[in-house]
Order: sequence, then C-alpha cells, then structure tokens
Amino acid sequence: MTVKIFDTPEVQDFLKTVAGFDQEGGNERAKQIMHRLLSDLFKLIDDFDVTPEEYWSAVSLLNALGGQTQFGLLSPGLGFDHYL
Repeated sequence: MTVKIFDTPEVQDFLKTVAGFDQEGGNERAKQIMHRLLSDLFKLIDDFDVTPEEYWSAVSLLNALGGQTQFGLLSPGLGFDHYL
C-alpha cells in the first residue's frame, strides 16, 4: 500500500502554514479557501499518481499563460466564473 502524501504530517503542517493558520490576523475565509485549494492539489497528485513530468508540464503551462497575461482568460474561457 502506498502512502498518500496528503496524509503525511509534513504536508498537513505545510498546508496549515501556507494557509496562514499559524498567523494572527488576516482574513479567516481567505485562509480556509487557500487551505482547501492547496489540499485539493495534494489530493489530486495522490489520486492520479501525478508524475514529476506531468506536474512540471502543468506548472510550465500556467507560468506561460501568466507571463503572457492570459491566465485570467482561463476562467471565462472555461466557464468557471459563470457559477460565481
């Protein structure tokens, strides 16, 4: 049985830190949203057994879109903002 990286104490601590749960102040809702977003990314990596090559290819794509100021076009292009 393989260990799910999401379930490791190191990842759980990391998620809490990155979300800002260990910091006073800030927007609690924003912290919860960031925690959920990053938690789901780790779960996706586990569930789909994402390879390093697949991960870095996705990072490169997002980086290229951001570098061309086109990342914001993904939301309406894929219809995500329609449901907000």
